[in-house]
Amino acid sequence: KKFDTIFVYKLDRLARSTLEILKAVETLGPWGIAIKSMTEPFETDSSVGKFLVSMLASVAQLERDAIRDRSGAGMERLARKGKWLGGRPSFGYQIIDGKLAIHPEQAEIVKEIFRMYLSGSKQAAIARHLNAQGVIHPLGLDKEGVNRLWHEATISKLLRDTVYAGTFRWRKTTARKRLGRRITFIHAPESKQISSPAPAIISLEDFEEAQRMIRENLRRSFRNARNFYLLRSLVKCGCCGRTYVGVTAGRGRHKYY
Repeated sequence: KKFDTIFVYKLDRLARSTLEILKAVETLGPWGIAIKSMTEPFETDSSVGKFLVSMLASVAQLERDAIRDRSGAGMERLARKGKWLGGRPSFGYQIIDGKLAIHPEQAEIVKEIFRMYLSGSKQAAIARHLNAQGVIHPLGLDKEGVNRLWHEATISKLLRDTVYAGTFRWRKTTARKRLGRRITFIHAPESKQISSPAPAIISLEDFEEAQRMIRENLRRSFRNARNFYLLRSLVKCGCCGRTYVGVTAGRGRHKYY
């Protein structure tokens, strides 16, 4: 009961989502709190006023969606021309005149990472090597000025980035959502991604070989395996060529493999 009215200059300053505005009206109504606009004639404490609120909220959302569509189309045109649209570039690159350009010192580190991986080094071993050498992390120093540690996940993400083979992909994710303390990204299908040329650091042959090795190592990995099978990844289907997998049935001591 500390206030009974919320004033806004225009309703779209409160929110640009019809659902959010109607939720605000619905939540504040039982407490006797009205929403009033300084430039629009409506009252949320009457039925006609609520109708006008829903109309104005729909117009605000339509305007927001139109701005988003126009902005997205403009960014898409720039991306097709190879322009950088903001954010941190991939490790090994820098932005010069609005476009990706090779960072000489970081590019040598990228080449070393691919060279070590193609020669048989594991991703965790490569991360330990970079930490021992004191190589600056792709995210730079932390708030205390201490170099972040390279991890296996950092190396894995770097090895999969197509920009090192000369193809930059824009709009790889469509949205993000929070799950507890973690933020997960929704990956966009390749049909919606925009590819533009970029200066290559790694040859296409080496990059494709690295991807083949990643797939092979993932297939043979025991990290997520619940059971050990002697012929794991070795038995193939004679018709489709797919790999056979092991399954279990039963519980406790009465388990069948």
